[in-house]
Amino acid sequence: MNLPKLLTLALTLGCSSLLHAQVTQTSWSPSSGDWNTPGFWTDGSVPGTNSEARIVNGGTATLSANQGTIYRIRVGGGAGGGLLQINAGGALAVSADSYISTGGTLSVSGTFTSASLFDVGNAATGTLLVNAGGYMSVTGPSSGVASNFTLARLENGHGIAVINSGTLAVHRTLRVGGANNTTAELTVKNGGLLTSSNSPAIALGGLNAATQYTGVTATLNIGGQTSAEGAGTVDVGSVTGYDSGINTNTNTVNFNHTSGRYHFRRPNNSAIALQRDLKVNLKAGVTVLEGANTYTRGTTLSNGAVLLANYATSNVNWSSTGQGNVTVEAGGTLGGIGWINGETTVSGILKPGDYDYEAETARFNSLKFRSNLTLESTARLELALNGATRDVSYSSLSVSGNLTLGGTVAVELLGGFSIAENETLDFQLFSVAGDLEGAFTGYEFAESFNGLGLEWDLSELNTTGWVSVTAVPEPSALFLLGAAAAGCAILRRKRG
Repeated sequence: MNLPKLLTLALTLGCSSLLHAQVTQTSWSPSSGDWNTPGFWTDGSVPGTNSEARIVNGGTATLSANQGTIYRIRVGGGAGGGLLQINAGGALAVSADSYISTGGTLSVSGTFTSASLFDVGNAATGTLLVNAGGYMSVTGPSSGVASNFTLARLENGHGIAVINSGTLAVHRTLRVGGANNTTAELTVKNGGLLTSSNSPAIALGGLNAATQYTGVTATLNIGGQTSAEGAGTVDVGSVTGYDSGINTNTNTVNFNHTSGRYHFRRPNNSAIALQRDLKVNLKAGVTVLEGANTYTRGTTLSNGAVLLANYATSNVNWSSTGQGNVTVEAGGTLGGIGWINGETTVSGILKPGDYDYEAETARFNSLKFRSNLTLESTARLELALNGATRDVSYSSLSVSGNLTLGGTVAVELLGGFSIAENETLDFQLFSVAGDLEGAFTGYEFAESFNGLGLEWDLSELNTTGWVSVTAVPEPSALFLLGAAAAGCAILRRKRG
């Protein structure tokens, strides 16, 4: 090797050694106190620009002022984990890769900024809490990586992030489950905001089609983790599930909130696509899904949850509920005006149309099923009539596959409904292209309207979907009319 090359190598190694020599590692003592207390740090000084600060062994450090920038933070490790609490008014920034792991917790009610990669729950359990007023931003690196924030990066890792009324802003794809055999849970609730400024996406169980894992349990919660809470906002273009095998990962999106009408979309009102290997659960609240969804592992509604399918374009590859089967349990309600691609089984309520649930504008288009629809014995089909024109003033069912009837059909009249005495109106409550089986066993139809009695002809309901109604004077009105006529006759006889 010639002299110039030797000199270059020596300078490179020297600079590298100098750089690493500048970074000092300091650990928090296993006690609770203020970050700015020098005696709580093993090197006797408050961490600075070139410090790698470790909060381990059960210690709790509280930061209430602007601490500026340090090199790296590690929370968790040792015998008892660790807690870094950034209070309102407190601020901390890190310039190098940092992580929370092994029983560690970072709780942000102030401001935390990372200019490099940030991981939660590497090889053990780590927790991130972004609370009311808290703001966490992961801005770097500016290039060279597809994801700069990961829950559970290493095998057997367990990452938990709860965005509870605060804001988490990431620069690239947020990865939920970053290796084989990991567990990761991301929760956005009570007005919390998750946003991505560059590659706006959330990936569960992998990173992209070329990087997928196995044995991952990855969850996105909108609302509470267990019981229902206020919903949060997810400002990304897509939520995608990945799986390197066949059903080796459990990638789940749960809607478990208290909103009377929650649109799963970005703040600019553009849709969020749910894609690939995902399972969607509706547990509580009224959720409107309106994206061009292609997720494959099905949709389940339970516990009072309402799903309004709202993707109306007839592209066969897309539907509000993706490509998987739909199960409406006894506590769930499925409504809306869009397309449902998978086979659908209803034990709860089926309510086509969007004229309730704090609707901005009442809409009465059909709820359309490309596959089979089965109404179980506990099912309840609820329909509303605002006029006599199908898909304009009343909603109905349109089934391209087979239809099995069961349970109860109930029809109510809305404010726009009108019928005159002795007038007859016809309604097609459903249409089916495939086989029609079964029959309703319960019938709840309005008996009167504006002082008129309503006589329903249901003779073709279970065979064609058609019903008709005729308005007649109510029995009470007929009785009074007859009594008045009799009185007049008696009066005339007496006068004669």
